[in-house]
Amino acid sequence: MTTTPPDWYDDGSGRRRWWDGTQWTEHVEAPQPAAPAVYAAPYQQQVPLDQPLYGATFGQAVSRFWSKYATFDGRASRSEYWFAFLFFMLLFWVPLLNLAMIIPMIAVAVRRLHDTNRSGAFYFLGFIPLAGSIILIVLLVDEPVPAGARFDAAARYGYRPPPGAQTSAPPQY
Repeated sequence: MTTTPPDWYDDGSGRRRWWDGTQWTEHVEAPQPAAPAVYAAPYQQQVPLDQPLYGATFGQAVSRFWSKYATFDGRASRSEYWFAFLFFMLLFWVPLLNLAMIIPMIAVAVRRLHDTNRSGAFYFLGFIPLAGSIILIVLLVDEPVPAGARFDAAARYGYRPPPGAQTSAPPQY
């Protein structure tokens, strides 16, 4: 016959009681609080560069601004465009840097027009004195339109995301 060594054991009532090797004693241990559950941070799916990043932060917008340096196809969300514009205006007075940023600034404006389902040719409205610039600003501020997806690379070059993949869609307000 084996004997159970003295120690704290679960007595069946959810408490731990001291077993002295021959019998239960009156010494009980308060139940230990359950350890708090630790949950992993939810996986954040990266939005592909050929899709607009709705709700982009300043850092994300600047990163995408430089990553898509001269990419005129696809779309850009409002936050992408306006944060890139803010970045451009902050550094506009640096002589050579403003020249380096002209092409990506035009590219992000064209992609922003695509997100509103308009051709990039509307960018040339900005060359009409006063009225053209005002019209262009109104177009750039406009809501995203799902039909603007026709300017995405998937629509132009024929590839599609894999089945079940989450695609980027404009937020519903």
